[in-house]
Amino acid sequence: MKDFNFEVWRLQAESDIKGLVAALQDPNPQKRRAAATALRALGSTTAIPGVQDALMQEGDPELREILVMTLEFLFAQNNGGQTAQTTDNRNIVRLIARLSGNHTEQAVRAAQELGDSREKLTIEALLLTFNNRKLAARVRLAVAEALLKLQSATSEISLLAALRSERWMIRRNAAAVLGQIEADWAVEPLLKALHDPIEAVRRVSRAALERIGTPEALAAINAPALPAEDDSIKAISVMMQPTPSTEKKPKPTASATEVAKPDASAPETPKPEPAVGLLSYLSSDTTKVAILDEPPPSEEDTKPLRPLPDDVS
Repeated sequence: MKDFNFEVWRLQAESDIKGLVAALQDPNPQKRRAAATALRALGSTTAIPGVQDALMQEGDPELREILVMTLEFLFAQNNGGQTAQTTDNRNIVRLIARLSGNHTEQAVRAAQELGDSREKLTIEALLLTFNNRKLAARVRLAVAEALLKLQSATSEISLLAALRSERWMIRRNAAAVLGQIEADWAVEPLLKALHDPIEAVRRVSRAALERIGTPEALAAINAPALPAEDDSIKAISVMMQPTPSTEKKPKPTASATEVAKPDASAPETPKPEPAVGLLSYLSSDTTKVAILDEPPPSEEDTKPLRPLPDDVS
C-alpha cells in the first residue's frame, strides 16, 4: 500500500490520463510515485510526453527509476508490445534518462545516439533538454543536432542548419540572429564560422560571439591572430586580393575613342561581396532573418573588403 493515494486511485479509476500526468509534478513524492504506477497500469501511450517531462525534472533517484520503467512499458505499448523491440525501447528510455543526468559527456553521447535512432517519440525529451538553459552548452548543441536529424527543429535550432548553408548571405544572417538571441549553445559552430571564406560572415560571427559573451567565446575572439604563414589566412588573402600581372602590356594601337573588347576566354573577376554588420539585423524578426535575400547595398556596403589581420581566430 506504499503507493496508494486516494486521489490518484480516483484518477486511475476514471482513466484520467491528463490528471495523472499533472500528478507527476506534485510536491509529494508519494503522490508522484503512485501516479507513475497508475499510468503504467493504464498503459496509455498518450502519457509518453508527460512522463518524459517528469523524468527530465525528477531529482529523486528511486522515482526516476520508476518513471524509466513506466516509460519503457509505454514505449513497448506504442510499438504494439513486440518482444523484438523491447531491448531497443529500454535503450532509448535509458538514453532519455541520461539527458538530464549530471554527467555532461554521457548526456552528449545520449543526445547523439537519440538522433541516430530516428525515434520520433524522443522529440519531447530532446526539446525539454534543449530549453533547459541550466545544462551545459555542449549538451544543448548535441540535442540541437539530434533534433535536426529528427527533422523536428524549432526556429531557433534551424539557425544551426542555416549557419551551414551554401549561400553566404544565409550563413551571415544566421550568425546575426544567433548573436541577437545570445545562443550560448551555438558558440562552437560560430567559432567555426570565424574561418568562413567570406569576410562578412566572419565579421558578423565575431560580433555574435562578442554579444553572447561566454568565457569560451571571449577567449577565442581575443586570442592572438594566427601567424601569416597559416594556410587558411593565405587562402583568404589570395581570394580578397587581385593577382598582379607580371606581363608587360603592349602599347595601345587603337585610337583614344576606341573601346577595347574584353577577352571572352578570360575568367570573370568576382565582385567583392558587401559587408553587412550585425547591428542591422538585431532589430529584425528572428524567425525571418535567416532566410532573407540580400538587402539593397548602401554606400558603405559597396566598398571592397580587405582582409583584417585579426579577422580569423
